Amino acid sequence: MRKTALIFFLALFLRGALIFIWHQTGHGHHISDDGTGYYDLAQNLITGNGFSSYGKATTHRPPLYPFFIAFFMKLQAPFPLGIQMGQAVLGALSCVILFLLGEQVFDERVGLTASLIQSVDYASVREVVATMPEILFVFFLLASFYSLERGAREGRGRWFGAAGIFVGLSLLTRETLLLFIPVIIFWMMRLDRPWKLRLGGVGVFLVALSLTLAPWIVRNSLVVGKPVLVTTRAGHTFYLANNPRTTGGRTGGDWDYLHDTSFPVGDPNLPPFESLEANRYLFSQGWNFIQTQPRSFLRLMGRKIVNMWRPYQADSPLVAKGATALTYLPVMILGLTGIFLTRKRWRELFLFHSILLYIFSLHAVLIAIIRYRYPAMPIFSLFAAFALVWIWEKRRIRLASLAPQ
Repeated sequence: MRKTALIFFLALFLRGALIFIWHQTGHGHHISDDGTGYYDLAQNLITGNGFSSYGKATTHRPPLYPFFIAFFMKLQAPFPLGIQMGQAVLGALSCVILFLLGEQVFDERVGLTASLIQSVDYASVREVVATMPEILFVFFLLASFYSLERGAREGRGRWFGAAGIFVGLSLLTRETLLLFIPVIIFWMMRLDRPWKLRLGGVGVFLVALSLTLAPWIVRNSLVVGKPVLVTTRAGHTFYLANNPRTTGGRTGGDWDYLHDTSFPVGDPNLPPFESLEANRYLFSQGWNFIQTQPRSFLRLMGRKIVNMWRPYQADSPLVAKGATALTYLPVMILGLTGIFLTRKRWRELFLFHSILLYIFSLHAVLIAIIRYRYPAMPIFSLFAAFALVWIWEKRRIRLASLAPQ
């Protein structure tokens, strides 16, 4: 309990300090274009206009982050300071969950080291001042992984139920994990326990997941008039990431519309933009680009990979570049080392390897920017912590062997 409290307050202090500096330097009210979209949705919620955009009910974004913003606005907390403080608390809690996860999968030293790495990671600290859903998403992702691992070790259905709820909440924050659900089910079916218990665990997980998503699925389906899952924007996103005008990104930051990509202009076949038919049409156009221009698609994939995993955003101030690189490069090097050192435990660590590969692959095809790698970084921190503890142990044993008897 004492260690978790120390981790929490260290992470909270660093995030609170950055918020203070951010506001003192005159950046307090700056939000990105995407952040403005979430803010507008939140404003419509608290003014009684529902989950709407431009005067119409929308199904283009998941609901939780706008509700998160609306909660603090309803409390009349200063905008965006109230949201930033809420995100600071969530970021600190994520460090605590990472400690518990590392302790469970490896040992206490690895969990403690991983949580300390995550506590001081510049990108993780910096994200608290952005009006973006990554911190909320990472919190639910880590909570779902902790619940899955706890369920696998204890064999209790309630943990798989908790995992289903947290995965559902992550999807209602960002739909990134949607295609990862089959991987989770495959992992659960491979657990070393009787098949009836495995099936039961999967059933509990899916029921909890379905119940969490059900209200939003029903709402979206009523709005559109046809069955809809979390959003109706997958085709729009897929097209923006795969068309002849897409650059793959230039700086590592958010793509600049009209410079990095754009929707088709003057296409007579494009249905009304917000419609489900437009979503399907744009997906088909993106898929057509991949099929007819495979070399361009592969070159684009390469640019996206470079863009997402570069050490820092190219147009950032020099201080931000240095802080990002100093906390990112060692974690990546040590993280890859930790993955290599634990290669013989791949069955046990399958879920962690899979999520890293999934995030890498997903954004090699879809939009790739630096903040989209943030959900992978706590997992890299776990493996980096394992490598650090392994190096320390090897050094301690070597020094002990050299000590005079």
